[in-house]
Amino acid sequence: MALIYETELKKQIREKNMSNCYLFYGDESYLKQFYSEKICSTFVTKGSETFCLRKYDGKENTIDDVLEGASSMPFMSEYSVVIARDFPLDSLNASDSEKLNSFLENLPDTSITVFRMDGIEVQPRNSKWKQVVEKFTKYATVVNFEKPKGRELIKLLCAYSQKQGCPMNENTASYLVELCGDGLNVLFNEIQ
Repeated sequence: MALIYETELKKQIREKNMSNCYLFYGDESYLKQFYSEKICSTFVTKGSETFCLRKYDGKENTIDDVLEGASSMPFMSEYSVVIARDFPLDSLNASDSEKLNSFLENLPDTSITVFRMDGIEVQPRNSKWKQVVEKFTKYATVVNFEKPKGRELIKLLCAYSQKQGCPMNENTASYLVELCGDGLNVLFNEIQ
């Protein structure tokens, strides 16, 4: 399918024109979490979360759990949504790797699966990760969430503070970045 950026993902969610599988990685943890939650709230009908929303963690679950959850039919919702956090996709054993490849080549139409790398650093130049990213790019969608910088970060902070009911000018936003760094979780917590 494609390698896209945040603006394209935002458009896909707004237009409800989603890929059936995503790989989220990158430096900005806030955006990975935000868009995972946005997909859940947009595509899982309220009240059907028990049946249509599944969350897995690479430390507690297996790839089989994820693929089984992604293959389940939705109930009272258009899609089942699966969030799979921190699965070491670059170091799966041969059997699990084959299962994942088969899944990617035959994605179910009834689910949206998000492999979200929070605690695992994806290094696209590393040969193993390069293969994973290429496979996801071919059959699914890859989103690299980089930290917003410069003017984009300042505008984002000003918009967020406006929504919180405490408008901030660009000079104040710049000063906040100077004091706190460029991580959105920290900056948004400071605004609150």
